[in-house]
Amino acid sequence: MKAWLLRRVGLLPALPPAVPATATKLPPGLDAAGVQAFLDEVRRVLATEDKRSETFSQRATTILGFDGVIMSVLVAGFALIKPDVEFTLPFLVNAITIVVLPILSALACLSVLHPRKVEIPKSAALRDQWDLFIQPASTVHPTAQLVNSFLGADRDPLAAASREAASRCEAYKTALYLLIAAVIGLGVLVGQTLAQQT
Repeated sequence: MKAWLLRRVGLLPALPPAVPATATKLPPGLDAAGVQAFLDEVRRVLATEDKRSETFSQRATTILGFDGVIMSVLVAGFALIKPDVEFTLPFLVNAITIVVLPILSALACLSVLHPRKVEIPKSAALRDQWDLFIQPASTVHPTAQLVNSFLGADRDPLAAASREAASRCEAYKTALYLLIAAVIGLGVLVGQTLAQQT
């Protein structure tokens, strides 16, 4: 502990840095402008994928509200028309379908909102790279290391963000198609009810 404090205040020379296993060896003489262009593109793509995920979550919340309205209308509607409508087999099949579809749509919406596993660069690796960078005569290219942590790492955060947005998109489309089917079924049910009243 005492030696550590003396090194911190500068009374003892610093220990030579140990090269961490997570630090990636990059080729010397990288084009700084080219690496910066990659970093800018990584940021843009990550922001786009994040925005896609957020947009699907917002839209799924809207569909979830519609599902709730349809289910509420069905409960009130069935209670209202029960004495005046004959529950034939086609009527019952359509009614059960309309009850099931919004429930499935709501479950798909909840799947959109469910958190996903996200891959991010490890903070320990970033700290190790920083320790290497601040050493005298360092050959570490910080921008290139950042780009590599997003594109060349074992677990690619850019690919993880893309997978997350794609999975939310698929769940959202499922919820939307189920809602459309429920609305069509509701229209058919209204037609069946009116046909019985004439």
